[in-house]
Amino acid sequence: MQPSSTPEAQPAWPMVTAAPVPKAARAANPRSFVSRTRRFLRVQKSVSHLRLWLVQGLNSLIPFMVAPSVRRALYRMAGFKGIGEGVYLLGALDLRGHAGFEANLVIGAGTGVNSHCIFDLSGKITIGKQVNIGHNVVIMTTNHHLGPPSQRCGSSDIGEVVIGDGAWVAAGVMIFPDVTIGPGSVVSAGSVVTKSVAPNAMVAGNPARVIGWLDGDKPGEVG
Repeated sequence: MQPSSTPEAQPAWPMVTAAPVPKAARAANPRSFVSRTRRFLRVQKSVSHLRLWLVQGLNSLIPFMVAPSVRRALYRMAGFKGIGEGVYLLGALDLRGHAGFEANLVIGAGTGVNSHCIFDLSGKITIGKQVNIGHNVVIMTTNHHLGPPSQRCGSSDIGEVVIGDGAWVAAGVMIFPDVTIGPGSVVSAGSVVTKSVAPNAMVAGNPARVIGWLDGDKPGEVG
């Protein structure tokens, strides 16, 4: 649960101000200021993706379900070369990560992705061919350890997520790091996937559990 951003919900922290640095000291150590400025700019560059910002602005002008191939081309222009031929994107993607994260997204040919999906590209996400992903799907590659009482959200680990060919990930699904969704499987709407899913399995729930097996030769039948 995210904390409220309204002014009323914010604690009344005491204002702490740093003691002013004498002009003589600043003038005597210009390299320190330059060094701090360079470090600041490097950090900002690692989380600022100017090409992606531009592409997202253009994507926001395209109505839902209109020109999905144009969206694909725009994301490839922004550096996401792993988005394959014939991928159709029905809405803008929420892509998050640090510098170089463009290489962490691979989407196979003929795959469709609905709107308002969040892809955490701290680690690699590989989506196979002919996959369908519903709206509001969240794929995470970062997870946090449980910390001490002073800060329960502890250190983080980065994993990968793989979705096999032909799989169907329905709306509102959340996929955790180090999960593989097997080829031909179905993840029912609203499921929370914390463990890998076998090929041709149908799973549902929080956490997701197998509720049936799909015959690979007879689409739509549950064994």
